[in-house]
Amino acid sequence: MPNEAFLRLAQEKQDGILSCARRHFMADGYAGASTNRMVADMGISKGSLFYYFDGKEDLYLSVLSRAQRSIAREMRSAIVEWPTDLVERLEVILRAGGEVLKQHPEDYRLFQHFLDSGQSELLQRFVAGYVDGQTEVSLAGWFDGVDTSRFSDEPEVIYEVVQWLLTGIKFEYMKARGGAQRSLAETVDEITVRMERAMKLLRRAIFTQEGHTQ
Repeated sequence: MPNEAFLRLAQEKQDGILSCARRHFMADGYAGASTNRMVADMGISKGSLFYYFDGKEDLYLSVLSRAQRSIAREMRSAIVEWPTDLVERLEVILRAGGEVLKQHPEDYRLFQHFLDSGQSELLQRFVAGYVDGQTEVSLAGWFDGVDTSRFSDEPEVIYEVVQWLLTGIKFEYMKARGGAQRSLAETVDEITVRMERAMKLLRRAIFTQEGHTQ
C-alpha cells in the first residue's frame, strides 16, 4: 500500500499516478508491466515511484484497492433501505454490488486480469487486506442495526461466517466469464441469481428454528 508521502500528494496527483499504473497493468498484465515505462508516462522519476510505494506489488495492490473502494462507495450510495434481517440485508448488498459492477466493465476486467495473473502471493495479500479492512472496504458498518435476536450462535460467529461467504462471492464476481454471446450484465445477473439461492440456505443455517421463515 502507498506510504504517507504518497498520501500527502494532491488528490489530482495521486489519481494521475494510479490511473497511469492501471493503464499499464491492464495493457501488459502484472508481469509484463514496466515501471520504467510507467514513470515516463507519469512524468516522475523511478526513485519517486518507489518512494511512494514499497515496490511494484504495492503499486499493483493500490490500483486494485482504489477500484475496490470506488465500487464499495457506489454500493453504499445505491442502498436506500437497510433491512434489519441479516439475510435480507445481504440480498440488498448483493443486488447493489451486481448493479454497480455492470457500470464498471473496466474494473471488472482489471480484477479478472488479476485473478488470471497467477500471482498467488498477491492474491493472498489482497484477500487479507479485504478481510482485515486494510483496503478500507471491510464489512465494518455494513451490519449496524441488524436484528441478532434470532441468531443461532453468537453474533461474532455469524458475522465471521458471513465475512467468509461475501469474500467468496466477491471473487466469484471477479472471476466470472461470460460466453462470446453473453454480456457482462447477463453474466452478473446469473451469478446474482445463484447467490440469492445461497442466501436461502444461509437463512436456515444462521437463524434459530423459531426465527426461520421461508
